[in-house]
Amino acid sequence: MQKILFFLFTVFYIINLSSQNNKIKFESVSIAFGGYQPSKGPNGNANFYFSTDATFNWKRNLFSASLNRGFDWDILIKGSRYNIELDFLYGREFKIYKWIFLQTHLGIGYFNGSYYKRDYETWENRWGFIKNQNNTKNNIRVGSIAFPLKLKLLFYTSQSFSLGGNLNYSFNNISNVSSYSIIFLKKF
Repeated sequence: MQKILFFLFTVFYIINLSSQNNKIKFESVSIAFGGYQPSKGPNGNANFYFSTDATFNWKRNLFSASLNRGFDWDILIKGSRYNIELDFLYGREFKIYKWIFLQTHLGIGYFNGSYYKRDYETWENRWGFIKNQNNTKNNIRVGSIAFPLKLKLLFYTSQSFSLGGNLNYSFNNISNVSSYSIIFLKKF
């Protein structure tokens, strides 16, 4: 996690330095809380989901870095099954009404999931990476390239703050993930 945060900080610092000359503008930051649902595996519906985005604007094109994390409710009592994804997205913003906007994003990212040996039973023999693990191993981690889609319906309560709904869908080789959340966005 520290490596990811260091990488994001470095990317934002470099973009910020170059934005002084190229008119790349730091647009907004957002944070979202909600639930997620993997298409495979027993960690099913209504698990906790957290997402944070940093967005830059260049000639009405939005470029975002997004960190998304879903995990079991028992995270407070050492739950070790989770999904985490780091995405780089391209998007556009559309004005629906004076204070209602829709942002659409798509991109590429890296998905990492953690599963239990017992998860194999519900995945109908498709997931040999779990079946072939040692019986004493309780936490199996796998990663995949991801192709995320994101929709943000934003209701601006002021010129710089909005809240709304955030829908995400991530295609990957392990288990496609959909998420739904309430988003809080601060525009600069």
